[in-house]
Amino acid sequence: MRFFVERQLRTGEDLRRTRPSHRLYWRRMAHEKILLYGGAWAGGQGDTLLLQVDDHAALRSVLGGDPYVRERIVLSTRARELDEVFTGGSAAPAGPHVPDAGRPEIEAGELSAHERRLTRMMLDGLTNQQMAERLRVSPRAVEQHITRIYRKLDISRRAQLAVALHGRPPVAA
Repeated sequence: MRFFVERQLRTGEDLRRTRPSHRLYWRRMAHEKILLYGGAWAGGQGDTLLLQVDDHAALRSVLGGDPYVRERIVLSTRARELDEVFTGGSAAPAGPHVPDAGRPEIEAGELSAHERRLTRMMLDGLTNQQMAERLRVSPRAVEQHITRIYRKLDISRRAQLAVALHGRPPVAA
């Protein structure tokens, strides 16, 4: 199962002190093909993770092993199965979540089925060339579709894609 995880982090000396062990932990998870994507947002006050684990218990175990969790640096966590991000399904957040009123969440109907298929491939880590080969189109056609997706989601790079598909990252209540 693939999970999209959004976490809000407490900033300060504890975060800076724990960062090396945090990075080492997630490098190991990436090597084990558990962490598929990881990125920071809000100037390091939060992060997003795309994780592949067997079930919810494994997800809790992986997240619980993060040094940030052990040091109580994680203020809130929201985890959803990746399919829910694409289908608009709802999941109860594991922590407080207040959407940013300045930017509405993306409606499922805004992206075409083909664009959603491309976003899944992008989140799976495929290159433009690999997507072109799978879809039997030119790399240029893939680039044009990606540009259109970016415009619709108001983003400028892949690292922003997972967050853009489900709205803003969570903020403390």
